[in-house]
Amino acid sequence: MAKGLIWATADDLARNRGQVLSLYRQLLRSLNSPNLPLNLAARLSKKAEVRAIFMLASEDRSLHNIEDLIDAAEYSLSLLRKDEIPKQNGSSDADARKVFEQSPQLDLVSWTTLIQAYVGMGYWKEGVEAFFRMCEGKMIADERTMVVVLSACAKLGDLSLGRKIHEYMCDHEVNFNVFVGNALLDMYLKCGDADFARKVFNRMPLKNVVSWNSIIIGLTQQGEYKEALNVFQRMQREGVKPDDYTLVGVLNLCAYLGVLEVGTWVHEYVNRNCIKADGFIGNTLIDMYAKCGSIDEAFKVFNDMKGKDVYTYTTMVVGFAMHGKGKRALEVFYEMPRVGIEPNDVTYVGVLMACCHAGLVEEGCRHFVDMLTVHNLKPQTEHYGCMVDLFDRAGLYLRRRWSDALKLRKEMKGSKIKKTHGCSLIELDGVVHEFRKGDKAHPKAEEIYMLLDEMKLHLTSSNT
Repeated sequence: MAKGLIWATADDLARNRGQVLSLYRQLLRSLNSPNLPLNLAARLSKKAEVRAIFMLASEDRSLHNIEDLIDAAEYSLSLLRKDEIPKQNGSSDADARKVFEQSPQLDLVSWTTLIQAYVGMGYWKEGVEAFFRMCEGKMIADERTMVVVLSACAKLGDLSLGRKIHEYMCDHEVNFNVFVGNALLDMYLKCGDADFARKVFNRMPLKNVVSWNSIIIGLTQQGEYKEALNVFQRMQREGVKPDDYTLVGVLNLCAYLGVLEVGTWVHEYVNRNCIKADGFIGNTLIDMYAKCGSIDEAFKVFNDMKGKDVYTYTTMVVGFAMHGKGKRALEVFYEMPRVGIEPNDVTYVGVLMACCHAGLVEEGCRHFVDMLTVHNLKPQTEHYGCMVDLFDRAGLYLRRRWSDALKLRKEMKGSKIKKTHGCSLIELDGVVHEFRKGDKAHPKAEEIYMLLDEMKLHLTSSNT
């Protein structure tokens, strides 16, 4: 780094943006110099070439050689953050393009660097627009360029645009390596087309663990739990070794489906391979066991964890509360201040649920007040709902609390939030059966409803 170089605040960088354009033009002119070392040219194209145009500035007037200029540009990149320096009068893009077009090296590397700069700083739309400008110049993209462009489409969530990019890849026979395949798979999943994502996955000539993780987690996020489980079982059959991301994804999947058998297998795999069950894996194990009905196993995992965080405690509090073990949930909650962990708003949902199940009205009211007064957490609609339930169960109908419940319903309606339909999942002989409210799609629905009618008749006659 050049001695005496002083870098200013974000405001100074913005004010001196003209200097960076001058600096960058010097860099471009130096590319024509026969004395420019090859390693410096490589560094320029990879790091400082185009991203330097994004409003970098120097207050130093003593930069005399190309080495100092490149060092200055590289160092300034470390100071750049997406939201630190706003666009000035909308001229940033125009200036960037103008300076870029003066480059004597308008090759694929230069274009890809520009696109990557946009995408890396969160300007996804601008990155895609730069790609199309590159295409207008008759430049053919390679697999590296396409990975960046596909990631921009995924961030934008624009399926139509993503399909257009995919069509370009097919028309120009872009090398379909594992990285391109993963980027394409991720794009379709994040743009909401799980069906085509499965087709991409199945057609991939080479897959790595990232490919498997993407499809498992992507399908889970879209609610296609059974299909995600099938993919994981296929992954096992093909002998692909899961990593931490796979394990967390599958544990979440088991929690949604209530598939204890698979979740237990994952836990055994973790122990067998001496994987540390802390952090994400430990927290997800607790959640899985709690949601699969094995709250004691969840508590064992909790006690065995060495590094607990707010999510660990919150998961355990909510787990006990869901199982109607209000006092045990509060015992875990009261441990948090002793170990120096601050609760969050989700923790308090569990706490209020626990008070509700244990019938602790006064204690629930105190915790509700402590949220704001002690922890500066503003009660949300979920907390008001818990309080209404608390008073309801205790046989107290307070007008003010009930108005909060009505307010909750109005807010949900106004925000067009829809309550998820009731759903029950039952695992029988390794097969998961799903039942929804009013659903008669199960192949044995007629027999099931007949049995339910008999049970109802029996219960009615028993009460008379």
